[in-house]
Amino acid sequence: MKDSVQGLRKMSRNNLPLLFAMVAFISSLGTLLYILALSGPRMEQEYGPAQRSVLQYQTDEQPSYTLQNPPVESNVDAREIANLRKQEFLKSEVGRRLQGIFIRLQRERENITQIVKTMGLDKYIFSRAIPNWGDVNRLKTSLKSVIETGRALNIGIMGGSVSTVNLYPRVLEESLKRMLGGDVKVNNAAIGATDSQYFAYCMKNHLDVYHLDVIMWEFAVNDYLKGVGASAQEEITREVLELSNQPQMMYINFLYGKQISERSCNNSEDVGGRELSEYYNIPSISLKEAVCKKVKAGKAGDLVGGENKNHLTTKAHLEMELFLRHFMLHVILNTTYEMLEQKLNPYSHTSFDVTRENATAPLPSPYFMTTRITRPRCWSSLLPQLGLSEYLWPIRAADGWNKVATALDKSDHKQLWVGNLNGSVIRFPIEIAPYKNLTSKVAISSFTCKECGAVRVIVDNDFARAATVYGRSKYRITWPTIVATDIQPGHHNITIKCLSNDPFQLAAIMTAYDIMVPDRKSVV
Repeated sequence: MKDSVQGLRKMSRNNLPLLFAMVAFISSLGTLLYILALSGPRMEQEYGPAQRSVLQYQTDEQPSYTLQNPPVESNVDAREIANLRKQEFLKSEVGRRLQGIFIRLQRERENITQIVKTMGLDKYIFSRAIPNWGDVNRLKTSLKSVIETGRALNIGIMGGSVSTVNLYPRVLEESLKRMLGGDVKVNNAAIGATDSQYFAYCMKNHLDVYHLDVIMWEFAVNDYLKGVGASAQEEITREVLELSNQPQMMYINFLYGKQISERSCNNSEDVGGRELSEYYNIPSISLKEAVCKKVKAGKAGDLVGGENKNHLTTKAHLEMELFLRHFMLHVILNTTYEMLEQKLNPYSHTSFDVTRENATAPLPSPYFMTTRITRPRCWSSLLPQLGLSEYLWPIRAADGWNKVATALDKSDHKQLWVGNLNGSVIRFPIEIAPYKNLTSKVAISSFTCKECGAVRVIVDNDFARAATVYGRSKYRITWPTIVATDIQPGHHNITIKCLSNDPFQLAAIMTAYDIMVPDRKSVV
C-alpha cells in the first residue's frame, strides 16, 4: 500500500501537464467558435471588440474534437438537430452565463500572470503549491449547479488563528465572485488555537455543513505543533466525505511563523497529511511546498509577521489566496467545457455522471485510525468569528466560575468558562442519543495555558469514577480529555470542581461512540 501511495503521489505531480492537455483535448473548438459566431454582436455590445478578441484568442488555443451525433437516419438531419440545439442553448440564460464566464476566466488568467510577476514568484510556483489536485468531481458538480441556477457558491473554512485573520478567505471570496459573475459566500468558522481533535467533535457546531459546497481544512500548523498525529485529520476527512450533500473537501496547509524564522518548514503534511491527501484523493494547497526552499535558504523573512513573529504577513496570505484562485480557475474552466459537452451532446458521459454514480460508494478502510468517532455531539462555549450558535450552558455555577471573553490577538475572540477558586463547582446537563445498543464516552476540552490548574470531573455523582483533568501546557490550545466511558444513552449531569486557585478554562463538553475499524494492512 505504501508503494501504491507513493505511486499516486508521483503521478499527481509528474502528470499534471498531461492532465491539462487531456482536459484541453476534450474541449470543442468548433462549438466555441459557433458560440462566438452566434453571440458576437451581443459580446461587442456588452464587452466591446477587444473583449471579443480575447475570447477568440482563448478558444483558438483549444484543439478540436467531434461531438457524437444522435442516432438519426440522416447525417444532414443530425447536423440540423445539433445546430438547433446549439442555438436554443446559447440563447438560454445558462448559455449566456457560460459565455460571460469564459470571458471573465480569460481576464483572470491574465490577472494571475501579472500578479505572479509583480510578487516576484517563479513560473513553477503553482506546480509546487498544488502537490495534489485530487478528485474535484464534487466541486464540479456544485459549480454546475451554481452556473445553471444562479445560486451562491457556499464555502466553509475550519481552521486556527491563521484563518481567523480572515484575509485570504475574504480575498478568495472576491476573486470567485469575479470569475463566476455571481454570489459566493465564504463561511469562516476558524477559531484561534483549535485543532482537528476539537473539530472532529464540534465541526457541526460551527459550520452549517449540510449547506456547503466546499469545506476547507486548515490545521496543518496547530496539529503539528500539538503533535496530535494524522488520525484526527482523517476523522474529519471521513466525516466530510460521508455527508449526504457531498461537499468538496480541501486541505489548506500553512506554516508557523517561528519555524520560518528558524529556517524550518515542517507541518502536518510531514506526519501523515500528505499520505491522507493521496489516499483519499483530497486536493491539497501548500504554502510549505511552495516556499520551503526559500525558507531553508533564509530568504522568507517577508512571510513572517505578528507581534511575536508567530504568524504570517499579508504577503503569505495573498500567496495562499493566489494558489487557491489558480486552482479554482482551472476547475471552473474544466466545468464549463464539460457543461457545453453535456448540453450540446446529451449522449456524452461527463464527470457529473461519475459523481452521481459514486454517491453511495463506500470509503476505503481508514489509513491511520483504529477507532471511529461516531455520532459526535458537542456543547461548546467558543464563539468563532462567524459561528452559528452557542450551546454550553450550566444548570449551576458557584462563585469562582465565570464566562470570560478572551482574545489571543485582535482578530480572534472566544468565550470560555473559567474557574479560579479552589473547591468551586459548575454543573452542565447533556443528553446522549442511543445508537445500536452501544455505550458512549464523555470528554471535556480545556483551553490550556502555562498558568492553568486542574479540575475534577464527575459524571452523575459517580465519585468512584471521577477523572482529573489538567489544563497546564506551554501552548494555548483546545485539549480534549476523555473523562468517562461506558455511559448509557439518556440525560446526564457533568460536574466540574476546581482543585486549586489556578484558573481552569473550559471550552466544550463532547460525547461520541467509539467504533473499532478494520486494520488497513489486514484489509489489503
